[in-house]
Amino acid sequence: MWGSLTLAAILAAVLFVTLAATADADHREKLPLIPNTPAIASIWEDGVITYAFDARAAAYPGFVEQVRTVDEAHFAKFGIRLIQVAPNQNPEILHTMPDSVACNGCSANVSYHLKTVIVRYVYQLGYQDWKTAISHEQGHIWGLHEMYFDSNGVIQCNPLATWTIMSCATGTWVPQLYDYTTAWKWLTANRLEDGEAQYGRGVHSNGQNFIWLCNARDGRTPPIHQAVDRIAVMYWTWNGGSPTYAWAGYHLDVPNAGSCVGANVPPSLAGSCYNIHVNQEISGWVTSWQRSDMRNDQAIARICP
Repeated sequence: MWGSLTLAAILAAVLFVTLAATADADHREKLPLIPNTPAIASIWEDGVITYAFDARAAAYPGFVEQVRTVDEAHFAKFGIRLIQVAPNQNPEILHTMPDSVACNGCSANVSYHLKTVIVRYVYQLGYQDWKTAISHEQGHIWGLHEMYFDSNGVIQCNPLATWTIMSCATGTWVPQLYDYTTAWKWLTANRLEDGEAQYGRGVHSNGQNFIWLCNARDGRTPPIHQAVDRIAVMYWTWNGGSPTYAWAGYHLDVPNAGSCVGANVPPSLAGSCYNIHVNQEISGWVTSWQRSDMRNDQAIARICP
């Protein structure tokens, strides 16, 4: 299936600044193949992606640290944990700086369909700050389409599109509301819809932490449960290895469709999230839940720090 696409459909690039007075964008939210890529299958499985660098990228001044900075921002917004491994450890993403990159006027591109995703940076540009390019290309790996102008046949940046990491010439590298709410449409069953927040976390005036969830529903196609009247809260944590899961000790009854529920919870540690799941799907939550039940695409929500 992948071999049937053109190279242009597979290689998504960050582009140089070319401004125009008027232009329109023809792009959709989601790239071809999404969500049927190895990277997204891995995200569904445990929310973790491994990455490595080729020799030139590893040696480029400041580049490794900038990738780590971007990765922390992506974990905070997308809930995807990225772990650096050695190049010979079968990374799921390989950041490279080859001798040449097959794109015209771009700073980077990505082959997001491969088992090991290849991101290629045009190192000859000599950038000191690559964060916008890194974040943009990782947005493609999560499935997001371009958000620049191209209707008139010339690719042009939209410098006003600071609401996304998927344009260019904006300086935006921290994922924005559009980016993660859009990607969550396929990265999880249902977290946000139409830009309206449906979950969150906070702290009471007495210091007690809490989480809340509104409009709980099974967003899969087709839904397994037409009505969600009870949810369970699982604790998802990462300490540098594989994620671990545990029941957080909370069942929440949802009395009416579209209603809101909440629970007081202990403060989570760095790298920890709460996974919210439909209670009806799993029998014996405390003792007999299966790891496959905790896949990200089975979650209603993941509430992270």
